[in-house]
Amino acid sequence: MHINCHAHIFNFQSVFTQQSVQTLINRILEMSPPVLADKYIQQLIEDFIAAGTSRAQPEEKLASWLIEFQESDTLTDFYRRAKADTVSKLERAKLRLAALGNRENLLANGRILDRMFTEDAGTDAGTQSAADFIDFIRIGFLPSINDIADEIMSQTPDGAGIVALTMDITRDDLFEEQFVNQLQDTAAAAARYPGRIFPFVAVNPNRSNHYAYMCNALDNLNFTGVKLYPSLGYAIDSQPMRKVYAYCEQNQVPLLMHCNPSGFYYTSQYIEYSAPRHWWAILKAFPQLKICFGHFGGGAGLTGPNLPDQASWTGQILQLMKDHAGVFADISYHDDPMRGGPSETRYFENLQNLMQERVIKDRILFGTDFFMNRVRLKDKNYWSYFEDRLGTDFETIAGVNPQRFLFSS
Repeated sequence: MHINCHAHIFNFQSVFTQQSVQTLINRILEMSPPVLADKYIQQLIEDFIAAGTSRAQPEEKLASWLIEFQESDTLTDFYRRAKADTVSKLERAKLRLAALGNRENLLANGRILDRMFTEDAGTDAGTQSAADFIDFIRIGFLPSINDIADEIMSQTPDGAGIVALTMDITRDDLFEEQFVNQLQDTAAAAARYPGRIFPFVAVNPNRSNHYAYMCNALDNLNFTGVKLYPSLGYAIDSQPMRKVYAYCEQNQVPLLMHCNPSGFYYTSQYIEYSAPRHWWAILKAFPQLKICFGHFGGGAGLTGPNLPDQASWTGQILQLMKDHAGVFADISYHDDPMRGGPSETRYFENLQNLMQERVIKDRILFGTDFFMNRVRLKDKNYWSYFEDRLGTDFETIAGVNPQRFLFSS
């Protein structure tokens, strides 16, 4: 069985609120969306969050926003400044939007937007288009976690599974009901795909009863592991977190931690909290702990002319792998090689050189980072991109190693 070890099935309304929406906006703007990094994206998200789940109509709101954007001076001004190849891509996206129908048709039937993404949008891993980014927004605005689960499973190979990572953005115990609903809805979505969705419960020690929620999810909701996201604003080595590690070590519960210098963050000062260097003391105290460093410190760590050293996050993870048997890393959202050229060549040379060492080869996991990666390409194309280039090694990172990480004691 192949397993995508890094994915998400939450939607925006199950995680983000008016108080935490800036965390989402930070992440989106960091993705460098084509043309869209202006007032329109912020307006769309803030309006949607403010509407609340009872009144929100995401398909209609997105359709209305797309029309406004298409007719705006922002797009016209961009055409004047852009290079010819970029204009060509954007013009195709604009024409595709226009082909969907007039304003009345779009607002009457928002689902017509799906036609925009059933043809050629996002099929090339080496490009990024406005259509890619708009589809990312569409997926995030789907009405329920079940809808997100259906979206990813439709792009996951038959019989393959996913690790579904939940998220808890809180300060001072806020948004408890929202977090409870997210856990319950994730468990329900996993039950609809038995043996194929493996949920990980988010632990955020800024929530005073985080430990009780973790235990309940693992003991009663059939969750498989624990997700950590320190850049949301908490230190990874503290007494409350050491209690979590003790439980996970004793019960052989795997952890996965966000580990690259980008992603979601409460404020930029917390990004360093996700650095792997904090883990030497923790793993010395809990030597049987199993942890995956999500994103392997960032895909750029493998695109240089040489293997990364310990000055980089990727190099620190490699050393932790050699020092501790329970350390893994996944290659989710490694879009750097997808631009082709020297970056692609060096990335796969470095990855294959690392896999010559048994201790490293046994600890690398396949992951996509759905639906965050949709700003770049469709999930099914991420699968095929790495399977085509890794050959037999893909079976190791997508089949053999995930079983070792998730289930072996």
